[in-house]
Amino acid sequence: PFEHAVVLSQTVPEGAAPIQRITATYVREQFSQAPVSPAELGALSGEWLKLQPLLKRYWNSYKSRLPLWQRFKPVRW
Repeated sequence: PFEHAVVLSQTVPEGAAPIQRITATYVREQFSQAPVSPAELGALSGEWLKLQPLLKRYWNSYKSRLPLWQRFKPVRW
């Protein structure tokens, strides 16, 4: 997860802080014995709300640089 967070932070530098906090909490939740408190999860919701518009802006910018025929292809996640 940390490797992906680094790449995403380099791609969307304005979102680096929320990306790192979300990633660190995810790693702790998945791979540690220490539980994540409800307060921490609530704080992550705020981090996600900060990050969402940045990711959307990056995605729209990325799509606008694609050739026209690729812009309207369905996204496969």
